Amino acid sequence: MKNKEILIGKKIKISSSPNKEIIGITGEIIDETRNLLIIKTRKGIKKIIKKQIEIKEIKK
Repeated sequence: MKNKEILIGKKIKISSSPNKEIIGITGEIIDETRNLLIIKTRKGIKKIIKKQIEIKEIKK
């Protein structure tokens, strides 16, 4: 997560993380801070630490 691409509004899936419980979470990024992604999922809002994940964009 080192690139400066704008992520808000993109639909993503978490593809890799040391925390196995969050792998596979899908949703739309609704906000972004320096250290967090805030993702709207079917089950609610998730706050995920950027440094701990790799994401893949889901094509619309």
